[in-house]
Amino acid sequence: MKDEFFETLYNAPIFNSLEKTEKDQLAAVAEIKRYCKNQTVFSFEHKGKYFYLVHEGKLTLRLRSGKIRKYGALGCFGEVAIFDQSYRTGGIKADTPTTLIGFHRSILFDDNKLPTSIALKISRLLANQIVGYIHNQIAVPIEEIIGKGENDQVEFKTSITKFSKEPILRTLTAFYNSAGGTIFIGVEDDKEIVGIGHLSDKDIDNFSNDLTGLIEQRIGACFAKLITYDIEDVNGKRIFRIDCEPANKPALLNIPAKSSKRIRPVFLIRSGARNSTINNNRQMLNYVKERFYEV
Repeated sequence: MKDEFFETLYNAPIFNSLEKTEKDQLAAVAEIKRYCKNQTVFSFEHKGKYFYLVHEGKLTLRLRSGKIRKYGALGCFGEVAIFDQSYRTGGIKADTPTTLIGFHRSILFDDNKLPTSIALKISRLLANQIVGYIHNQIAVPIEEIIGKGENDQVEFKTSITKFSKEPILRTLTAFYNSAGGTIFIGVEDDKEIVGIGHLSDKDIDNFSNDLTGLIEQRIGACFAKLITYDIEDVNGKRIFRIDCEPANKPALLNIPAKSSKRIRPVFLIRSGARNSTINNNRQMLNYVKERFYEV
């Protein structure tokens, strides 16, 4: 395996708790797989033989429920079906030319591939990620959330246009720096559900891809992994939702200056149903210390 692939494996958040020697042994059983743009990695009818770590590229996973998840560098996917070799719970394809580091399920169950202690450790890490997915599915009904109106973790948007990305970026930055939250698109400020019936799946996919790219460019690639997209049906109307997990480090939104090429970083937090900018350096440092670093 080339040094560049070693670096990806060593920096992957999913394997943070592995020792260097354990990562070396994992690297020895890895397989490099390359995919062209729009090529399918796996679909619903495939059984779980591999789980993957993204070395480079972007991918879109679509679950049976319609839920969408985007993956980029250092993301890990495909682990749900490998333990019992069941059928995949979703289909995933490459949005750009993509290189993956693949791990066959046998490394977890064949003593000749990895020492049992390492295989068990990796199994626990993958199981923890699966538990995280399950927790995300145990949610308050969407009607109940919308009925309570906008707040520190909920924002409504009537629709999506080329002009709506900037305010959405600001809200996501505030969610990252606060307690996370959800943006519901297809809902008026007065809580009326108007839906997104005029938008096709392709429109939503294009918007999701564009927004993910903007997050990577203007906030940071690591923050894009904290976003999931979903479409839900409420009283016969489709709602597009963007779920944002809270970040474990401060997020700054880079805003291009109108009159020059300079970039102005902005620190935002959620304050009730508003996004608030902290301009005072001392206040920002105190907030960052309390929110991210004090235990």
